Amino acid sequence: MRTRGERSREPGGARFFDRATIAAFRPRTIAGSGAVTALLATLLYGCAVARPGLPVPVAGYSAGSPSALAGSATGSSAAGSPLFADRPPVTLGTTSGVAHAIIVELDGTASPPVDLGPYGSATVLGEVDFSHRYVLLGLNDATADPDAAAPAVARLAGVLSAQPDRVVHMQSAPPTDDPLLTTQWSYGPEVANVYGEWSVLGALGGTTVASTTVAVLDTGVDPGHPDLQVLPGFDATKQLTSGQNVATGSFDPSAEDHGTAVAGVIGARKNNGIGAAGIIPGAAILPIKISGPANTATDFDILQGLSIAGYYGRSDSPYPNLVDPAGTKVRVVNLSFGGGFGVSAAYDDAFKFLHDRGIVTTVAAGNDGGPVEMPATSPWCIAVSVTMQYLGFEMLTPYSDHGPQIWVSAPGNYIWTTAEGTNGNYTNAYQLFNGTSAAAPFVAGVAAAIDAVYSPNDGSEDSGAWADRVKNRLAQTADDLGAPGFDDLYGWGRVNAARAVTGALP
Repeated sequence: MRTRGERSREPGGARFFDRATIAAFRPRTIAGSGAVTALLATLLYGCAVARPGLPVPVAGYSAGSPSALAGSATGSSAAGSPLFADRPPVTLGTTSGVAHAIIVELDGTASPPVDLGPYGSATVLGEVDFSHRYVLLGLNDATADPDAAAPAVARLAGVLSAQPDRVVHMQSAPPTDDPLLTTQWSYGPEVANVYGEWSVLGALGGTTVASTTVAVLDTGVDPGHPDLQVLPGFDATKQLTSGQNVATGSFDPSAEDHGTAVAGVIGARKNNGIGAAGIIPGAAILPIKISGPANTATDFDILQGLSIAGYYGRSDSPYPNLVDPAGTKVRVVNLSFGGGFGVSAAYDDAFKFLHDRGIVTTVAAGNDGGPVEMPATSPWCIAVSVTMQYLGFEMLTPYSDHGPQIWVSAPGNYIWTTAEGTNGNYTNAYQLFNGTSAAAPFVAGVAAAIDAVYSPNDGSEDSGAWADRVKNRLAQTADDLGAPGFDDLYGWGRVNAARAVTGALP
């Protein structure tokens, strides 16, 4: 099991600080007495979970096998070709739902395997590029098991890795119908000090914040909500094809309004006389729909959504309608979906693709009170656990997932945010939001504020070095809850919004 410092220094140019360096930057500000907090945590969680600093085993995760994936196998180690290198054309099939599919990582010049021997034939259902090329293979034999087929596919010529395409779920805790809190308990200076951050943002002027774009990969966002600045969105559940436009129309009123809630935590407007207010009020929200009618998403749809976010507003986009869109380049991506354990070469590649473009990605850790769930296990994203307030003390919620992959924590219990309107009526379009689904966009909002305050706007912010600076800033300025220094419950601590945007950026 790798420690946080070891895991953060991945090959490929990432420059994440180790524990000692971050600890030197970050002041220790503990919410309440450490002894009392530890006692309350013990009472709430039980001794086995409450002891901070103890590594939590994660299936399939090991220092010697960063591409290991529970239920998958790694094949050839051949290096991938540059994006869109000369290669055989791919004809995409159609599917009414991916029940038996495999995500296959290919050498850039290889053709997708369609003859899988004992597992029958396959149809190429989708294709997405990061530093390597990934195709979605649908197994035509309905009795074929993707978990069994993946290791065999991984051994085929030209295949770098293969994994089953799983269904993942929204990371939200059970909803509450008892609004106990009438204010944002976490916004004051005694907690995350969002109010202090607002004073810094106010000095920038509204244009800077309004042009800071945060992509929300979720169920869609209500475009008519008066408390949100919502850009025209995209639908990642439809196939991406190089040279063709990405499907638009990301909002479905009949779907779960999880995405609208996430968007409000990030960027709900303030001083407009209605509702709540987000961490970076008035930021531009880019909705990218990744979930279908059942409010679940597949790994491949998420990968397509990450690709859309990475190419949005970029001249090298293979999708014409992303080159010059309505908004500016994406600076932060939030993903409040997840499920399963281990690590994934595909997610690592996708998050690194965003990282190398200067984009940080916040991911909800999960709400089962156990190990961190995929894809938050990737070292190229920011895995977020969730805190709550109890008897005046702030601590990890009993349901928050935790482990060595957690980078920071954030408030996410009883957070007021936006909800979908009803037939154009937004009078009561607000809700209390709970879970790591709420904590991850809280961190996304702080990351976007860091970008708005410190970005040099000279092109250097479109680099992995800039993404590292934003990620490290979150850790350096966090309030150290739990055991001194890094621990498996809070990571480097609970984010402090005001401190994150105050002073010089290392």
